[in-house]
Amino acid sequence: MCIRSGEWVIISKVKIFFHVKEKVIKSLWFCIILVILCTGILSGAAAYVSILKAYESRAVSLRTADIQSQCTILCDQMNNYNYLEDNSSEVINANLTQLTNIYNGRVMIVNKELTVIKDTYSLDEGKTIVSENVIRCMQGVSTNYYDKNNRYIEVTSPITKNGTEQINGVMLASVSTDTIEDTLQSFYAKGRIVFCIIIVLVLAFSVLVAYRIVLPLRRITERIRSI
Repeated sequence: MCIRSGEWVIISKVKIFFHVKEKVIKSLWFCIILVILCTGILSGAAAYVSILKAYESRAVSLRTADIQSQCTILCDQMNNYNYLEDNSSEVINANLTQLTNIYNGRVMIVNKELTVIKDTYSLDEGKTIVSENVIRCMQGVSTNYYDKNNRYIEVTSPITKNGTEQINGVMLASVSTDTIEDTLQSFYAKGRIVFCIIIVLVLAFSVLVAYRIVLPLRRITERIRSI
């Protein structure tokens, strides 16, 4: 049985010490990079999603308000032309056609019996419509609804009798949100490119910071080793 000398034991302990020291430094370097990289990626992703959601909400809100305003104006004109009693007015029909062409949508005029007297698609005229939004509007509550999956906004506006608050009908407008969705898709594509660039910059920054932090420790280790 061979017994190691005291010097060999000391040398072995020093080697083990430096080996552990190097592993700690290397792991610290990696941890710093990982923390900075994760922080940057999570922050960038949160900002990216928040900005797109804010744009979508704002765009839908503006489009809804615009359609609601147009419907209110047309409802007032219908009162003046008694459109619910006689829907042959060329002025009103031309305005309805113009509205559907501009916003790529569909407009239906419903009387108080819930019968569709005018449909710009000419599909449901003469039919009875049973819709929660239409019924609520008949009760005096204007409604709006955004369907993201089917890409449309539905707006209802009451048609009141001249000089009174009595509701004789409802204007139901459905407009497409394809332009909003197309803009969102464009932002998504450009945002992914910017996000990838940010990840590369954050990675480079994290490596630089980790190197600057670990460098003094590495120098101390090298000096101790030289001694």
